[in-house]
Amino acid sequence: MLNKNKHNQIENPLDLKSRGSICWGVNMIEQIMSAYGIHPVDIDHVTRKVSRVTDGVIDFALKTSTMTSTSLTNWQQVLHQANHSNLPGVLPVYLTIDNALYTVKGSHILYLMPWIEENNQEELNIELLFKYIGQIHQRTQFTTTIPGDKTKQQFKEYQNSNESDFQFLFNSVQQFEQNKYMSPFELLICSQFISLENVFNVLNSFVDRFMNARDETSLWNLSLCHGNLKREHLIQSSQLYIINWENAKYDNAIIDLTSIFSSIVNEPLIEPDPLIDQFEVYLQENELEIDELYLLVIFLLDCREYLSIIKNYLNRNPSHYSMINQIIKLQHTYRILMLGLKIAEHVETKENDSLLDDLDNLES
Repeated sequence: MLNKNKHNQIENPLDLKSRGSICWGVNMIEQIMSAYGIHPVDIDHVTRKVSRVTDGVIDFALKTSTMTSTSLTNWQQVLHQANHSNLPGVLPVYLTIDNALYTVKGSHILYLMPWIEENNQEELNIELLFKYIGQIHQRTQFTTTIPGDKTKQQFKEYQNSNESDFQFLFNSVQQFEQNKYMSPFELLICSQFISLENVFNVLNSFVDRFMNARDETSLWNLSLCHGNLKREHLIQSSQLYIINWENAKYDNAIIDLTSIFSSIVNEPLIEPDPLIDQFEVYLQENELEIDELYLLVIFLLDCREYLSIIKNYLNRNPSHYSMINQIIKLQHTYRILMLGLKIAEHVETKENDSLLDDLDNLES
């Protein structure tokens, strides 16, 4: 790790999302930047968490966080892992003159990164995103064991819950259809019911498959996961950067993939089929086990968010909420579920192709 007083950067540490909510005064920022050997000549408070600071030559992003001692320890461990494994797409942070990763002001943690200007004319490079995330997951992966009985019990309870959820949806549709004049929200729910019925059926099938697959193994893969991979945590400039790693943890790769799919599918001009084709780039970097693919489908077909929107509509006075916003939120969730169905088909195709390959190998 290199000292910052000559604007050197450490290689590939992780930038974590600021949880702080404070705008520092000019004098305080000058004091903070002095820890890096930098004299600011211009300061722009972009948000209450981020300030753009320039020394007349280089622009910096100063971020504020209120990480706890535990999360701060985890954050530093993530930084060292990123540096050691040369993880791609991770925005570097600067060291202070004293070779520290951060400075402290009261209850706040502050750290410094290069300022990256996003190119709004540049479309998000989804293939590169899948490539980077696949490499991060693969390079940091290790295998552990989880008890099969406990997992199976949890998913049986989940199936029972899904039965109750579907009954709620069915009853809601019946209630809406009794109205002489349905609201646009109610009409949309009724028009989507057949598709949602299919979602519940496919979801139940994949839960069965997942439980059967887990009966055959207790092994489980863990990787360094971002933990909150939303579109706003991706910067597309001349290259792609993945920022805001404050929720980073070791978990199964499906956690990140679910976030990516759920966020990206609602981007303008994004269609499910090309997105699934681009997913193959990830699988080339980090091949998933069949039970992991099942779990990805389960997460994407989870209907609880869709149903919570309906419950909020039923439990509150609709006049207090914008009908347009309710419909937009419902449509976003619906698109995720429809993508889940597409990925379920894709997984089934891959599974069938694998069986055919096995048969061909046996015959030969």
